[in-house]
Amino acid sequence: MVKAGNAKFTISVNKRIKEEFKKYCEKEGLKPGKQIEKYMKSVVMNI
Repeated sequence: MVKAGNAKFTISVNKRIKEEFKKYCEKEGLKPGKQIEKYMKSVVMNI
């Protein structure tokens, strides 16, 4: 379910890379979706 005011963003990622990144996020206590959102925000704020 998408929260009101948010848009869904779908990407295709190499399965092995996704699994390794998932392990990293679990180790660091991070969620991949939140990391992408934070990165996108940092890029937009620097334009």
